[in-house]
Amino acid sequence: MVWDRDPPKPSASGVVGPKHRSLHAETDIGKLRVLQSESDSIAKKYSMSVLAACIAETVTYPLDLTKTRFRYNLGLMSQGLV
Repeated sequence: MVWDRDPPKPSASGVVGPKHRSLHAETDIGKLRVLQSESDSIAKKYSMSVLAACIAETVTYPLDLTKTRFRYNLGLMSQGLV
């Protein structure tokens, strides 16, 4: 684990609690190269975001549909309708 500062000292019980951690998603996301690059236009960033969303939906939709149909058929079978 990478710390922004020196690692915290353990408490009396010997445990380093989550409140002592200095890494958070809000601060780490600013380190992404995409957000730091000023040469990319807003249109390019938007297009890449749309492309990423389309790919994610294309991959997850068939899986979700299959899961839903499986649960529906399982419910019909448990009711004795199939």
